[in-house]
Amino acid sequence: LMYKNIYMSKIIIKIAFFIILLQSGILLFSQSNSIYLHRIVKDSKFGYIDSKGKIIISSQFDEAYDFCEGFARVSIFDFFNAGAVGWKFGFINQKGELIVHPNYDEVSDFHENFSRVRINGKWGYINNVGKLIIKPQFDDAMDFYEGAAVVWLDGKFGFIDIKGIYIIKPIFSGSGNFSDGLARIKLNGTWGYIDKSGNIIIPLKFEKAGDFYCGIARVRLHKKWGYIDKTGKFVIKPQFEKCREFYGEFARVRLHKKWGYIDKTGKFVIKPQFEKCRDFTEGLARVRLDKKWGYIDKTGKLVIKPQFKESRDFTEGLARVKVDKKWGYIDKTGNYVIKSQFDKASNFRDGIARVEFVGLFSRKIGYVDKTGKYIWIPSN
Repeated sequence: LMYKNIYMSKIIIKIAFFIILLQSGILLFSQSNSIYLHRIVKDSKFGYIDSKGKIIISSQFDEAYDFCEGFARVSIFDFFNAGAVGWKFGFINQKGELIVHPNYDEVSDFHENFSRVRINGKWGYINNVGKLIIKPQFDDAMDFYEGAAVVWLDGKFGFIDIKGIYIIKPIFSGSGNFSDGLARIKLNGTWGYIDKSGNIIIPLKFEKAGDFYCGIARVRLHKKWGYIDKTGKFVIKPQFEKCREFYGEFARVRLHKKWGYIDKTGKFVIKPQFEKCRDFTEGLARVRLDKKWGYIDKTGKLVIKPQFKESRDFTEGLARVKVDKKWGYIDKTGNYVIKSQFDKASNFRDGIARVEFVGLFSRKIGYVDKTGKYIWIPSN
């Protein structure tokens, strides 16, 4: 018995060691594929560079898009074989290899390992190895969420699973995605919520409704917005002219034509005072006063006074702002770190940001680091 126990212990140790190696391998695989690539244009063709400006995928595509779930949409103009618009779309991986040849009239980014594809006016789905899993048959189709996708056929909405089998046939006049196990649906002019078996969990009685996030959804009743839990009970009674989903601790709401912020008890943490406002990111939120944008902290204090015609959220410590029709970047004190000079600009990602100069017949794309130094000189 003692030898048998020793033998079993050795087997258990070997299995545990194998699992550790497997997990390490998976981790290494994930890390090796986590590099983010950035689009460039050179000689009128699109390619990709890394965050140091090194060309990873040579310029060869007529159009290209950002990577999502490890793949990027690319297109090639085929005058002879394409449809009326002349464009066909496919996908590449981060090595630049075509995993889906440009055969489709339109494609979407991958989401939950599936991409929506359109051919001859109908939508279907491919998986992340490029195989057509659900043949094009729908008038329109949405991404998969929680293993289910909204599809539209003959003017009605329904839901399919990842095999393309209807879990709920198209009978609804409106719908949202599954979130927290429930989806909003519309019938006879009112909204309610169903589960994945099609059972009505929350009766159809709302004028409008939003998706669930963290167990709470916004709904409108008697022309006022409030928030319900997954049983349909109001956790914040209808009282607002407009409202948005909770993003972290707070939600944006409008009362007396002014926007402010509430917590999940419905208490105002920042009173309504803004013409417009946005969610908090990196501790700050954009707000508009007198048609100018500035930034507040979570106490409602203006840390960057409203002065910009347009602005965007902070990412990686910087925010892009627009003054005199040009974009630049500021830090969290409101100081310019890159002066306004670009016709278009994007958020920082992996330490660099895409910037553009647009002329009447030209468009040049470049990349700057956080000091404003070009790591890719604008080109077209």
